[in-house]
Amino acid sequence: MERVLTSKNSPVPRLEKQIYKIPKKTLQLEVKRVAGEIGHIPSRDELTQFGKYPIEYYDKYFVSWGGVTAAARTTGMTEKRNGNNGHEVTQQLRLLESKAELKT
Repeated sequence: MERVLTSKNSPVPRLEKQIYKIPKKTLQLEVKRVAGEIGHIPSRDELTQFGKYPIEYYDKYFVSWGGVTAAARTTGMTEKRNGNNGHEVTQQLRLLESKAELKT
C-alpha cells in the first residue's frame, strides 16, 4: 500500500484553513509586547493576566504554546513591514559583484 502525503508532502498534519477574528500576527505581537513588559516569555497565566486578548484565541489558532511564543523569541517581527524593498540585499549583491571583479 502506497503512503499518500498531504500538504506539500509533509507528514505533519496541518490545521484547517481558518478565518481569524484577530490575526495570528496580532496575537504574536501581543505576546511580544507582554514579554517586553514582564521581562521574559510569558506563561499562559501571565498572558491571561497581562494580555489584551482572551487565551482561547491562542488555543484555537496555534498548535502549541511554542508557536504562540515564537514571535517573542525573535527580534525580527514588527507590526510594519520593512520599507527598504530589498535595498540592503541589492547593496550586498553589488558589493559581492565588485569583489568578484577585482579578483578577475
